[in-house]
Amino acid sequence: MKPEKKLVKDLNDKTGPHSIRVKVINKTNTQNSPTNKSINYQRITFQDEEGSKIKTTLYNDEIKAYEDIIQNQMEYEISNAKIRPMPEKYRTNPEDHPYQLSFGGNTIIKPVEGSKPPLGPEYIPIASIPRTITADDRYDVIGILIYVEPLRQIPRPTGEAVDVREMVVVDPSTEQPLIITAWAELATKEGEQLKEVFESFPVTGFTCLKPSYHKGFSLSTTSSTFVKFNPEGEKAEMLRAWGEANKKAISIKHRQVFDVRLPETTRITTTIKRMCSKKASDTLQDERHWLHVFTPEFDRKDVRFYLGCNHCGTGSNEDISVVYNCDTCKRQGVTSVPRMNVTFEAVDETGSYTFTAFTVDAEKLLEIKANVLYAMKLEEKQDYLRDAESKIRASSVYIQVGPAASLSRNRVLKWVLKQLSLD
Repeated sequence: MKPEKKLVKDLNDKTGPHSIRVKVINKTNTQNSPTNKSINYQRITFQDEEGSKIKTTLYNDEIKAYEDIIQNQMEYEISNAKIRPMPEKYRTNPEDHPYQLSFGGNTIIKPVEGSKPPLGPEYIPIASIPRTITADDRYDVIGILIYVEPLRQIPRPTGEAVDVREMVVVDPSTEQPLIITAWAELATKEGEQLKEVFESFPVTGFTCLKPSYHKGFSLSTTSSTFVKFNPEGEKAEMLRAWGEANKKAISIKHRQVFDVRLPETTRITTTIKRMCSKKASDTLQDERHWLHVFTPEFDRKDVRFYLGCNHCGTGSNEDISVVYNCDTCKRQGVTSVPRMNVTFEAVDETGSYTFTAFTVDAEKLLEIKANVLYAMKLEEKQDYLRDAESKIRASSVYIQVGPAASLSRNRVLKWVLKQLSLD
């Protein structure tokens, strides 16, 4: 029977002889199973003309067998692949197709006439990376590496730890450096190699990076990312020439990043006037400064109460103590708890600036826990805030400030409160 032409959306485990025309939009690096070290696997994502996606997973010897047959960004006609249900635990996105492809002896994979693989990475300047995010956005970036942080581990929502390290690159398109977060083996293996050489400011390429709102805006490695040491090509040569001509400026930016990443342990204060005089071009997203301020015009009307996630603080429509899944931090089983924020005008001898303190710092400022204040009757709450208002006006606090996310997203410099200390 001649295979019937199908779209991805029409495929299921009851589909008979068929063929689909799809493009390879993602081909991951070979990975080792965390539960069985004898198993290696590789995931490939296909997309049809309507934008519908379907995946396949290759294991062990299959990876080598299909290495040249299925190439990234190529378009293929695939006939008579087996259609199997996708296990729920592998459907990381609600939009993932409920079925996956499996290649058997009757499967035919034929390149579409005229389809050719890309000649190499399609590097784009840092300034040209869109600051909006969709799930499938991927970018190839080449830059001069000026910083690699030590390896660290962070816990996943599942409780297990994952290796991670941040890297910083620059290019001539913008004065704002770009943070690239490397995960897992790219953080350990390639990351350690880069840490050994970054002080020589090497030109380095990164492929298939996904955008993130981490630290305002940054890029993050994926399972398809390759690190290109000493990349070749016209863009790499132009970048090397720019680096040679701007060694002093790059060294200054390196020192600035280094000082911000490894600050003095003693608290050094600055002034509001000096803070406000800084420009976006000479400010880093990770910068922190301490101010010693008064709040002479504090008004209890600027205290706002709400219920929100006990992990990330995002507001919730759930009742107090209700357990739910947070759409913002993606954690399951969070609890709706009392939260609050306080907007106040910070003043020193050089000027003033308006900040907002969120729950943890607002509790320090008001000297009361959010859940206690939330539980008070209206009359008691007003009495307490009246007393707090007088106390705050008569005292000073230290506040640590840093750039808002708008700096790395839109190159707009605004200052926000990061931490508050009463001593």
